[in-house]
Amino acid sequence: YYRDILFKEKGFLYDDPEDVATRMNPLVDSLQTLYSDQIEIDTDLFESIELTSIDMTVIQQGVPFPKVVPPFPIFTNDNRLDYGRRKEY
Repeated sequence: YYRDILFKEKGFLYDDPEDVATRMNPLVDSLQTLYSDQIEIDTDLFESIELTSIDMTVIQQGVPFPKVVPPFPIFTNDNRLDYGRRKEY
């Protein structure tokens, strides 16, 4: 909801994820810098994730919210983990 309001105010194109990401990169970067000291990242767990290029959608039947994972909005195309601190155990 808030993303849609922001995009409408800024004149972003909803149907062009690359345009949205390019325009949002400076905002996302500034938020990462601002909150970096409050973000902890379990880098061991993060690095153990095996990514594939297979899209998957899971739906549960007979429940109020059938989508197991809601669609995740694309705010940036920055893939560098250059913020936060390593979670210590």
